[in-house]
Amino acid sequence: MRPASERRRYRRLELSVPVLFTLKTKAGSGVTRTAVTGNVSPGGIYFRTASGQDVDPQQELTVKLLIPRRSDPSEATVSLSGEARVVRVERLPHSLGSMGEQGDSWGVAAQFTCRPTVDLSTINHLFGTP
Repeated sequence: MRPASERRRYRRLELSVPVLFTLKTKAGSGVTRTAVTGNVSPGGIYFRTASGQDVDPQQELTVKLLIPRRSDPSEATVSLSGEARVVRVERLPHSLGSMGEQGDSWGVAAQFTCRPTVDLSTINHLFGTP
């Protein structure tokens, strides 16, 4: 039997950037939460959030993340957004938050239901092209 990493269809990019995800509720409305990515591939995304108790396997969500320029993190060079379906939700060991508080943290794995959209328009801005 091959290791799990060899069975993956897409290579994953280890990436730690803020992400917004919007959960689609049964009533048809959306609830937006924040998270931090762990990895991203053309097939899916893994992120960590304090709002994992709100997420259920098979739930649909929309994700949007901005990948900052290395020289100036305040300006995004690439944005990625897509529709996905939650595959797995796992409670992670307790850790200290950014403000020093202790709280629950959850890992969420989601599979894109269609190819994510990548916006490179800010790349053109960097090079002075329209």
